[in-house]
Amino acid sequence: MGNKWGKKLNILENSMVEEFSGNFTKNMNKILLGIHIILLAAFFYFGIYLMVFINIFSIIVYSASSFILKRNRALYLKIAYVEIAVHMTLAVLCMGWDYGFQLYCIAMIPMIYYADYLGRKSDGAKFYPFIVSTLLMLLFIALKMLVNYHEPIYVLKDKMISNVAFVFNASMTGAFMIYFMSRYKQMNIKSENMIREYAQQDALTGLKNKSWLLQMEQSYFEDIMQKKEEMIIAILDIDDFKKLNDTYGHQFGDKVLFHIAMQFRYLEKKGFYVCRWGGEEFLIFGSGKNMYEDSIIKLERLIQKISETEFLCQRARIKVTVTVGVAKRTDETNFEMLMKKADEKLYLGKRSGKNKVVY
Repeated sequence: MGNKWGKKLNILENSMVEEFSGNFTKNMNKILLGIHIILLAAFFYFGIYLMVFINIFSIIVYSASSFILKRNRALYLKIAYVEIAVHMTLAVLCMGWDYGFQLYCIAMIPMIYYADYLGRKSDGAKFYPFIVSTLLMLLFIALKMLVNYHEPIYVLKDKMISNVAFVFNASMTGAFMIYFMSRYKQMNIKSENMIREYAQQDALTGLKNKSWLLQMEQSYFEDIMQKKEEMIIAILDIDDFKKLNDTYGHQFGDKVLFHIAMQFRYLEKKGFYVCRWGGEEFLIFGSGKNMYEDSIIKLERLIQKISETEFLCQRARIKVTVTVGVAKRTDETNFEMLMKKADEKLYLGKRSGKNKVVY
């Protein structure tokens, strides 16, 4: 069961990564297509005809890439990164350093690292981010060296044009990185919440575990004290569980634990909290009007249902019983004292015949 629970977590996490990767690449394609359409108009207006043809080619690439995206996201990303690098290099050679096309080098580095992470998580694609990032930085340096010793192919006399182009390219790279990092943050928060939620669930039964209870008990109890509501804690223990394990094996014991955990769904729907406290013990607690009397009725009904259930193992029909100790909060009782009282009631029930609710 535990292994199955771990696999379920992996499936959910991979599904989340797949969704993030799909949305990000679709939006990335739209943004890049829009940028190249704007650049095409600008290059055509200023007579930078080599870049006009390059942008026409780029627009065709991104238009066609919308179909590649649906089948092979890794291939699309590799095409996009190559296109950005080539376009950026030619733009710097054509226009010079002052127009800011080299800034796309910087924007590509964090994205290549995360593309590698997403690829490995979803379809196993590798992007070798350290190598690619190193090559991008070398390209950045090489372009700077080239423009220091060679005049650009096209020289525009109006300084305002280079300023506007630099602001545009800086804005585009900045906006793209902000968008990327915000989406990255959202995915990390979602992933952390998912891991935290599963860390607070018992792998075998799917119930909340002791770690969850220890985190929430203080705030929960303080809230109840302020509202002055009735509160109960019940400790449920499977009778002779060690004997069951020794006689029929741990696999049968796990089956019993899982079955009993399923019975608690009824209590959870009625406003009770249930967690696996450890081993064969479960903790049940709740608060509200007439909670004490209501809990006794429901718990007695629960142990009767469990005692009437037959388990099949090695052609034998086996019945299992449980004992429950219940404690009610009084004004001076804290959570630890309430737990201690419930535990005392439980052992009183064990010593007096088992298969009962003691309150």
